[in-house]
Amino acid sequence: MKPNAIRKPLSIAIAVLALLIAAVLSRSLKENRPDEVLIKRDLIGLQKMFTKDRTILTKEFRVGKMQSHTLVQIAAEYRNPEAVRLLLEAGANANLYGDRSEPALHLAVQYDCAVCVELLIKHGAYINARGDLGRTALFWAIGNPAVLRILLAAGADCNIKDDLGAKALESARQFGSTDAVAVLSNQCANASHAISK
Repeated sequence: MKPNAIRKPLSIAIAVLALLIAAVLSRSLKENRPDEVLIKRDLIGLQKMFTKDRTILTKEFRVGKMQSHTLVQIAAEYRNPEAVRLLLEAGANANLYGDRSEPALHLAVQYDCAVCVELLIKHGAYINARGDLGRTALFWAIGNPAVLRILLAAGADCNIKDDLGAKALESARQFGSTDAVAVLSNQCANASHAISK
C-alpha cells in the first residue's frame, strides 16, 4: 500500500473527529448559558451561575433578532415563579429590561403568570410602567380578570391612556372579556369617583 493512500483516509478521519469534537464543545458551551439553564428550569444550575458571576443578574440575553431580555424577563415569559423569586431575592432588579422589549411585569401578565405578577410587584416592579404602545400592564391583563384584580389592588392607574388615546377599560370593552369589563368598570369607576372628590 502506498503511503499517500494511507494518509488521505487518515486525514479525513482526523478532520471528521475534529468536527465532532467542535460540535460537542459548542453544544456544551451553549447549555451553560444562563438563559438556557433558566429555560430548562435548572434552578440549582442557575443559582451556581449567579453565585459565581453576579453580573448575570443585570445582563441582557438576545431573544430573536431584535430583542434582548434579562433573566427576570425570561423567567416571567416562561411562567417560572420559582426562578423569578430566586432571581429577585438574589438582587435582580424587577424593573430592568432588555433592548426593544417589555418590562418583566408586562411579560408575566401577557403569559398569565399571576404568581410572577405578585412576586414582581412585591419586589418593586413599577405597576404603571409603560411598554409597547404606551400601555401599562393593566392593558395586557384585560384577558385575565384575576390578574386585573392583583394589579388594581397594587395601585394600577385606570386613567392612564395608551399612545392611541385609550384607557384599559376602553380596550377591555373592545378586546377583553365581560368579566374584565365588569372588574375594570367597578374599580375604575371607584377610582374616578375618588379623584373627582
